[in-house]
Amino acid sequence: MSNGSSTENMTIRNKFLAFVLVPMIMSAGAGIPYLVYSFGDIHGQSVLALIATPFLYCVLYQPIFDKDECMNVYGTDGDLRLKERLKKYKGTLMKYCMVTAITAFFAINMH
Repeated sequence: MSNGSSTENMTIRNKFLAFVLVPMIMSAGAGIPYLVYSFGDIHGQSVLALIATPFLYCVLYQPIFDKDECMNVYGTDGDLRLKERLKKYKGTLMKYCMVTAITAFFAINMH
């Protein structure tokens, strides 16, 4: 399966949203519970998990294995604002929330 065919119809703005902004939001969302739990005592492997997991999900898993959903959210409805897209595709929002929660859980367990 090639990654190029699933993202060729996306604009630069939508690629930025899908592969940079959304993973950064997910990393920040997972980082807040980790920082609260660890009282600011940060470990390197936990930070690596907080950064790597959302990026791997958004850059590798979603365009390859959820190609249709990824193209619906970022290609077909690419003209909508991100908030409107996530309201329309609540399943995608739930997947993002689950990946964020699992990432925070593993980071806290690695601590």
